[in-house]
Amino acid sequence: MIKFSFFFILLSFSLYSKNKEHIAVLPFSSQGIEEKELIIIADSLRKELSKSNKYDVMERSVLEKKLKSEGIDNLNTCDELACALVYGEFLSLKYVIQGRLSKIENTYTFSLRFIDTKNEVIIDDFTEFFTGNF
Repeated sequence: MIKFSFFFILLSFSLYSKNKEHIAVLPFSSQGIEEKELIIIADSLRKELSKSNKYDVMERSVLEKKLKSEGIDNLNTCDELACALVYGEFLSLKYVIQGRLSKIENTYTFSLRFIDTKNEVIIDDFTEFFTGNF
């Protein structure tokens, strides 16, 4: 189901990019989800974005290294627009994707925001609900 969601996200996000853009998928924030699951899902999104050939996607290890060099250690707490704008500035990127995955009992909420850091706006906001397992 997540792969199906990624297809629509990519279709939506690709409408904003006429040229191949540099982009980063920020570490996802969460509630009730293991960190390893967040990493797997964010890495899957990076892979799908790369396969679209619309974006040059910053690798997770490069992203973490650059943010840590700026003194940002707790990477999974960035779920506000202001935080994403700061990260985008540190990374010298026009676009970033911010995500959140939450679980309450047997229901998951998966949210993504496509952010233009130069113009300081959320270009697209996507939320999907799931019940069951991934």
